[in-house]
Amino acid sequence: MLRFLYPLLLWCCCVTLLIYSFEYPTQARMFPWIVLFPGIAMLTVLTAREALKLFGKKLFKDTKDTIPEDQKVSKRKYILMVIWLFSFLLIMYLLGLLVGIPVFLLLYFKLNHLSWLKSIVVPLCVLGFFYGFFIYFMKLFVYPGLIAYLLFGWD
Repeated sequence: MLRFLYPLLLWCCCVTLLIYSFEYPTQARMFPWIVLFPGIAMLTVLTAREALKLFGKKLFKDTKDTIPEDQKVSKRKYILMVIWLFSFLLIMYLLGLLVGIPVFLLLYFKLNHLSWLKSIVVPLCVLGFFYGFFIYFMKLFVYPGLIAYLLFGWD
């Protein structure tokens, strides 16, 4: 059941973010659309596939599980993934995209016991790509974050 609920939850979050992005100015909505349209399409396919597996099994009384025991994901891992998802959204909301993405990656890598070198180099490369492509090349406005808004009054 969790294999169906998790992509459904992600799909709902993405659709909600897409609806909110329609209120942004034209240039500012480009970034969410670049991410959300393909994401929603992939999550729709994944959710539909998991729904067919779940409800098709009950519909046809097929009780055989095709996933090997060692590849099953526990409820604890799903809960951990949901916590990471919401922490990512919270960090983006508070710190903004430009600061939040590298901070989130650094936290994620260090809490998953990667070396300091990888934990610093990968977020810096992502920050460089993000800044270079979306801000410098495409001239898109990125969300500065609630903290920046409260401190500097940016809109």
